[in-house]
Amino acid sequence: MKKRISLFLVLVFIVCIVVSCAKTDEDAPVETGKEDAQILPDESADDGKIKISEKGVLPIVDKPIEIEVFMAKSAQVEDYDENKYTKFLEENTNIRVKWVLVPVEDRDQRLNVMLASNEPLPDVIMGGMSNQLLVEYGGQGVFLPLNEYIEKQSINFIKLLDEYEELEMMITAPDGNIYALPNITMSIPNSYPFRMWINKVWLDNIGAQIPDTTEEFRSVLRDFKTKDPNQNGKDDDIPLVGSTGGWHTDGHAFFINSFIQCNTNDMYLIIDGKFEPVYLKEEYRNALRYLNSLVEEGLYDPISFTQDVDQLRALVENEEACLVGCMPGGMPTANIGGERIKEFVALPPLEGPDGVRLSVHEPCNYLLYPNVFVITKDCEYPEAVFKWADYMYDEEVSMRSRLGEPGVDWVEAEEGEVDLAGNPALYKAILLWGTVHSSHWYNLNPTHENFADRCVRSDDPYELQRLLWEATYNCYIPYTPEDLSAYPPRQMLYTLEDSKKLNEINTVLRDYIKECRDKFILGVMDIESDWDEYVNNLKSIGYEEVISIMQKRYDELTK
Repeated sequence: MKKRISLFLVLVFIVCIVVSCAKTDEDAPVETGKEDAQILPDESADDGKIKISEKGVLPIVDKPIEIEVFMAKSAQVEDYDENKYTKFLEENTNIRVKWVLVPVEDRDQRLNVMLASNEPLPDVIMGGMSNQLLVEYGGQGVFLPLNEYIEKQSINFIKLLDEYEELEMMITAPDGNIYALPNITMSIPNSYPFRMWINKVWLDNIGAQIPDTTEEFRSVLRDFKTKDPNQNGKDDDIPLVGSTGGWHTDGHAFFINSFIQCNTNDMYLIIDGKFEPVYLKEEYRNALRYLNSLVEEGLYDPISFTQDVDQLRALVENEEACLVGCMPGGMPTANIGGERIKEFVALPPLEGPDGVRLSVHEPCNYLLYPNVFVITKDCEYPEAVFKWADYMYDEEVSMRSRLGEPGVDWVEAEEGEVDLAGNPALYKAILLWGTVHSSHWYNLNPTHENFADRCVRSDDPYELQRLLWEATYNCYIPYTPEDLSAYPPRQMLYTLEDSKKLNEINTVLRDYIKECRDKFILGVMDIESDWDEYVNNLKSIGYEEVISIMQKRYDELTK
């Protein structure tokens, strides 16, 4: 009897499958909105499965699917569900998004808890994560390798691997897999962020020109200190001052590059294929000697090492008269507001005593978000989801990602309109960056932004983008280091063991280098008598092991 019942149930199950497979598309009509959509041919009857389109063809899937995306919510985005960019992608790809949005301040903790649990993961984690987390969970199979999808399905991202030769090096894990896609943002001004601003009104009042050398700069600062350049009859003039916590408002890198090429994000150079620490070089030591001498003369205010940007701004915007002669900052509006910005001009790099005169240039500044898009093991349609991300690197889609809806949030430039370089402009922005809106995701997604500088700008010379662009081209590009290959890659992915060791050492090492740099400049540590102790402490912390790990990985990637 049991065997007969079992046989009967099997027959019923088979009949149900046959009936299900016999249903036609009319039972569940789908509007794709794409008359020319081409779906991979399937000779069998409709089995209810999603069909993925041929390479480069929209929509990506033949009927709507929903994917779950984890991301931190930007304060500039009002609505993600009714967002113009969300709707645009859905209409063109047939892929809907179910958002898992978390506050920015809770993102890392929520992400760590989510990955450590045994609960099903969202299909996509977007917006970035640490290299260590990426390698750890990629190696465990929690994140899917994307190599095969890039090779077989990519039409946009694969071109970028050829265009930016260092890109593949920076996103490839030690096991040879690519687990995450980046956000690639090209902006020439952003690659020269270490700027210095000098008070032109003060220069005119003391009858001085913009200085060219470190000693001419010292002479100008002396006059700023003694000749009442703000003309208020008070001894309140501060020749040079910076702040903490701002975008490159400490200024040290600007001066170090008058002595030695140095990108202070890393403080290493690659010389003849070998990593060398700038923070141990005699030229670096000379830069600290110079800055210390400015402090000793009362030309460089020690409050620079303790005050924040708001306190610096208060000095600049002092109601009676500006109190600042020169200050560092990647973006002057962080330090200056209102009409006072018209008093300041960009100061080009200064020539040091040995003829070194270099801009602080970040040649790899395009990779702002290296691990911005990850597909998890629980994704039901990984191939379709990869193609969805690849679509975001398309030029039109990237412009929507950064600018919003064409014709509404931005418009095409008219014939004859030019960008700040004098080349034919591409667009005019209507929706200003930083405005609260529902037009895009604030660019925290896969994208290729190579059009930022091709905008029609305001004629106002103090409009921020025009100001930064002109400062970059007139003052900093002419002093770009000739040997950009001396800079290490912006990032490299390490084994989990090496990554943990680097984090462990660098947490102490970087703080110690910065602490001693400031103390040498302020004179709390003596650059002559305390230097050997500084070097010995760096060895004890483990700088040699850091270099060894970086060198090994670099050799693996470049052999």
